[in-house]
Amino acid sequence: MKIGKIVRWIIIGIVVILVIAVGVTAAVLFIFPESITGPTAPPLQLPALDTAATNASTSPPDGTWIAGNGSIAGFRVQESFLVQTGTIVGRTSAVTGSLVISNNAVASGSFQVDLSTLTVGGKENASFFKILDTNTYPKATLTFTDPIIITSIPNSGQTVSSNGTGSLAMHGITHPVTFTFSARYDGTVLEAVGTAPVLASDWKIESPFGIHDNDVIEFLVVLQKQ
Repeated sequence: MKIGKIVRWIIIGIVVILVIAVGVTAAVLFIFPESITGPTAPPLQLPALDTAATNASTSPPDGTWIAGNGSIAGFRVQESFLVQTGTIVGRTSAVTGSLVISNNAVASGSFQVDLSTLTVGGKENASFFKILDTNTYPKATLTFTDPIIITSIPNSGQTVSSNGTGSLAMHGITHPVTFTFSARYDGTVLEAVGTAPVLASDWKIESPFGIHDNDVIEFLVVLQKQ
């Protein structure tokens, strides 16, 4: 083969690779337009402590606590393509549920998230809803499977950390999860923030090209005593 033809085929090959790369990148950005180059929301944190409103009581927080305003849930997933990397973050405030505290332990708890209200980068994303099939499976439910022992009652405004186990029902499948959290009780309001690592494939959710399978579920629950 002549040198000219070899060079021509090399050039054609490079062009084809570039076209494919641009096409795949465009497809990823079409599905998640805020990805790679867009802003990334920071991890959820406990709200700033209002020391003036903090109740000095350290009485046991026994009873039933209901999730209310200020509660947030969502996910955080890495993406990568060629030399670019980024993080996709989804959030929703459509969180309901409750937990029961008795004798220095979280005896039970269950929380539900409306996945059909999730936003990515602050916007609804039809492609994401299709991936999760929210028309068929609009809800995700986390149910505690074991009590969470609280070794000591924290002082008012003090933060305690622990972990727990639960079952996550999503996309028509229930799978066990382990989560870590930090919680704070001021005598009136109970707040907890935490994460749970998951694999989307465990729930038969197929991640698009460039989107990693390993995700992190994030949650912030603000609870009032019933």
